[in-house]
Amino acid sequence: MTRHPRPRLLAATLLLGIVAAGGPFAAGARAQDDPTPAAPATVFAEVAARAAATRRPVPGGSYEPFVVIRDERPTAVAAFALDARPVTNADFLAFVRAEPDWRRDRVPEVFAVGSYLRHWAGADDLGAAHPDAPVAYVSWFAASAYCEAQGARLPTEAEWELAARASTTEVDGRGDARFLAEVLARTVSGTPQPVGQGAPNALGLHDLHRTFEWVEDAHRGLAALDGRNDDDGRLAAVCGGAAEGASDRRDYAAFLRVTVRTAASANGVGPSLGFRCAAP
Repeated sequence: MTRHPRPRLLAATLLLGIVAAGGPFAAGARAQDDPTPAAPATVFAEVAARAAATRRPVPGGSYEPFVVIRDERPTAVAAFALDARPVTNADFLAFVRAEPDWRRDRVPEVFAVGSYLRHWAGADDLGAAHPDAPVAYVSWFAASAYCEAQGARLPTEAEWELAARASTTEVDGRGDARFLAEVLARTVSGTPQPVGQGAPNALGLHDLHRTFEWVEDAHRGLAALDGRNDDDGRLAAVCGGAAEGASDRRDYAAFLRVTVRTAASANGVGPSLGFRCAAP
């Protein structure tokens, strides 16, 4: 059964966050002496159960967007839970086997461009792709469907950014110049490695700055002058670049994330673009 994204989100311009994080998630491992393979739905249910068991609580707080538009005020964020690790190739393989309408040879281009899951050897064959590396080349629609199949959802941008503030020792490490420099270095370089290779942050979340990650909601941050109307009908005009509106000009990694989100499309994919799920 195809799981279509929620209608209210189909209307939005949907974006990403940045990261990668860790811990092996081998999908559907079975005893060697058991010759009967598990049904795809059973394997994916096992993946979902492991994800739920390792999901980490994130306390609520206040999120001030990196680029402040007009008199925009900080957003209150309620407590939530976030996957300790990003979704891996093995996890997503279990999903497409359980929900074959999301195979790359079946999904309509409106939900995923032609390079969707291009790094796999086949529609349900990882080939040389490491099973424990974060899944990439996955669209927002597919990521949203995956999370919904687990009874979860993609995190909002405010939630993701709130969680990503944590250093290895502080829940809010933005005042630590060394931490910000390390985040920037991880953001702009490196190839996604198997999850769990780095120490978790103070919230128990692994390597939130290794690859980009999809988030649920739209972000207007660095759009060029934009004539779209916002939800209440007012003109949403945004100054291109928006440098003067930056809430923290030292945080270049956040600037990079906002820039990338501006260029994202919901059916687009990328070699360093994955996701993780949130609840409730």
